[in-house]
Amino acid sequence: MGTGTEGTRTAGARMAAKRSRRPVGNLRAALRREAATIRARDPEVDASDLSEFALPLLARFALMVALGLVPLLGIRTAMPRDAIVFGPFLASAALAAISATAVAWLLVIVLAGLVVLVVYREAPRQASRSVSKAARESFERIAAFTSTLTLVTLIAGLVVLSFGLPARWGSDAETSVIDDLLAAQLGALLVVLAVGFVVEAERAAADVLDNESRIFAWPFALVLTVVALFLATAVGPFEPTTLIRRLLTEWLPADVDGVPRAQVVAAAVPGHLRVWAAVAIVPVAVVVWLITTKVLGVLPLLRADIAAAGAAERAAERAVGDDGERPAPGR
Repeated sequence: MGTGTEGTRTAGARMAAKRSRRPVGNLRAALRREAATIRARDPEVDASDLSEFALPLLARFALMVALGLVPLLGIRTAMPRDAIVFGPFLASAALAAISATAVAWLLVIVLAGLVVLVVYREAPRQASRSVSKAARESFERIAAFTSTLTLVTLIAGLVVLSFGLPARWGSDAETSVIDDLLAAQLGALLVVLAVGFVVEAERAAADVLDNESRIFAWPFALVLTVVALFLATAVGPFEPTTLIRRLLTEWLPADVDGVPRAQVVAAAVPGHLRVWAAVAIVPVAVVVWLITTKVLGVLPLLRADIAAAGAAERAAERAVGDDGERPAPGR
């Protein structure tokens, strides 16, 4: 009886020791499997691998640094009068740009809907649903992008402040250096957001047109975006020079470093700025279109669709030629 009890206890102790050693064995097995997985991979890391890893990160880092460093350098390196004007001018120009691009974003979605309705003879209810869906999805992307951009700009601005605040010549300026720096930071944020509106204008127009023509959706989106930008900047209250002058007049003090405000505004916003703004629309829209289509992988699909359309047409022509040469039935 005692021998049986002692044997049971010994067996129980062995099982407990085995259970206590099981996690250690499992951990060793996992480590051996991980080591085998690593050894099975390619051990060589060449320069192309490092560049492919580092370039996207460096591009994002450069954008974040630019968002914080450009306003700081603009105020730090400028002369006293220019330092006072730099922040309000950048913010005013950015406000004009964001106003024009936001209006162009709305216009291009409506124009794409009209193209679907008039050119492709889509049913009015279906065309309206396509426009509403594209606008809603585009607005959601803009909202997410804006929140991310605001956080990045805030972090970039705080990081570059570690270099120190710019020195302000003279102590009788009506605006503080903090006000000018914040205005310039707001301008940098709105410039990037304006580019985001151009991206979304092209993408939303392509979404509306994609159901009707996969091949011409993105080219039509580029053309409609250029037309909408011209309309937004040439007609109405968002003409750039008028809006920038109005904003600068309200922003700057009456006397800027001994110079009247009207003279400073006239020097900062010359009359030919309207021409430069019009000239810049097409290159900006084309560059944004190329980058967007490359990021979204549109160009390979576009080339494949064009090649497929050409192949289908050649096959149809060969089929018609074969039918013409074939003798008629019964001969």
